Amino acid sequence: MQISIADIDVRLKPVLYRVDYNEPIKNGVVLSDWRIRATLPTLDYLVSQQAKIIILSHLGRPGGQFNPNDSLRPVAQHLMSFFDKVQIQITDGIFGQAVNDALANMKPGSIFFLGNTRFFPEEERNDFNFAKALAQLAELYVTDAFGVMHREAATVTQLPKLMDSYPGLLLHKELETLDRLREYPERPFTALIGGAKLETKVGLIRRLLTRADYILLGGGVANVFAKATGHDIGMSYCDDAQLAVAKEILAKAEGKLILPVDFVNEGRGDKFRYVDIGTKTIALYSQYLNGSRDIFWNGTVGIAEEARFANGTKALADVMAQAKGITTVAGGDTIAFLELNKLIDSYNFVSTGGGSAVAYISGEKLPGLEALRGNELGSTI
Repeated sequence: MQISIADIDVRLKPVLYRVDYNEPIKNGVVLSDWRIRATLPTLDYLVSQQAKIIILSHLGRPGGQFNPNDSLRPVAQHLMSFFDKVQIQITDGIFGQAVNDALANMKPGSIFFLGNTRFFPEEERNDFNFAKALAQLAELYVTDAFGVMHREAATVTQLPKLMDSYPGLLLHKELETLDRLREYPERPFTALIGGAKLETKVGLIRRLLTRADYILLGGGVANVFAKATGHDIGMSYCDDAQLAVAKEILAKAEGKLILPVDFVNEGRGDKFRYVDIGTKTIALYSQYLNGSRDIFWNGTVGIAEEARFANGTKALADVMAQAKGITTVAGGDTIAFLELNKLIDSYNFVSTGGGSAVAYISGEKLPGLEALRGNELGSTI
């Protein structure tokens, strides 16, 4: 990517800024703010340029109608803690005279939150006219909403076609980092791939086989490959529909796929199931990770949502946090685990895109990114 908002004139201009502030909220309090913090460089730049910042974000799944539990008001309140002298306003609407008046009276360098985009059914219907009406509210469109770039939504895939549109500093960093992993990683390059369902990781693993030196497997993903090699996995979770795919991948892996050598079992006799990787696997995987110059992690390696089965994931998370190589993490469950264990700031880069990051590294086209590229920016991103 060769251009971002830092390369264009945004001074004093009204800017529609599309973000992903889909943070967990309880009793009106933001429980996690890493997505918000990730956008601060872009916000700081826009404020420094005295732009009029009009924020668009989704939150929760309100089903196209207003729900006070999915209001962005707690997010706006939380954002205030990062700015001393910046005026921040919010409405739960998007259109109407009151909103128009508020936008017309915005001070340079101030922030205005429009209502949750998912309060409006037109958003998830990818409605062109909805986007066209929004485009009238500002001169420029800037996006850092990488987390929804793989979805078809009016504020993601329609707005960039209607306005002068640019990536924010966060999106610029996202693609710069993932492009490096996808095309020219430092070597040795090791990927740790876990999670429950192989179906969601097939494209990622296929792509990594052409780029990575080693792919360490864990969780339900590893179970499928273990069963495909004839290993008895008992009652462990396994997507049997993917067994043929696993065998095909193994035949082409050329030794790059590394499977667990031991497991933590629950149950006994024929009723056992694998719930985590074992100590020998932790030691083996740690050697690969410590010897790598680039590391990519997506997916926990056990049933990590249960603390008693999280030892393997925690041990490898600690290894990667202290590794000398460049560490990049993506995936909602993985990031939730890092937040719970207060490790999220220990990695070189944590992607705000879960499904988007996996799809992008896999080589898939992201609708939101394609819309941005289809703007007059041409080949500049």
